[in-house]
Amino acid sequence: LSVCKVPMQRAVGNASAVGVTVSVPAALGFIFIGLGVDTGIDYMIGYIHWVAFLVIIPFTILAAPLGAKVAHAVSIKKLRLFFAFFMLFIAGRMFVEALYA
Repeated sequence: LSVCKVPMQRAVGNASAVGVTVSVPAALGFIFIGLGVDTGIDYMIGYIHWVAFLVIIPFTILAAPLGAKVAHAVSIKKLRLFFAFFMLFIAGRMFVEALYA
């Protein structure tokens, strides 16, 4: 989005909204494909662990407004640098995990 000259704060908001629209069908898919599979872990429906789900959701809801405030308070340059370093970190971690998996 930033390549298309969308302001960084709007890009962050759009990415969050798209994340919800992607995660709900993905979660439903993990429930569906995991039904009947014995994972050996309690509190699972499909491949979704409901205790973790119920713990993560409230913290996500509480942290979202804080993230929005930080995104609006930080300069665009710093926000872009942080995002770039974050993406490099994630890519590096995925690369290392792929090498040693």
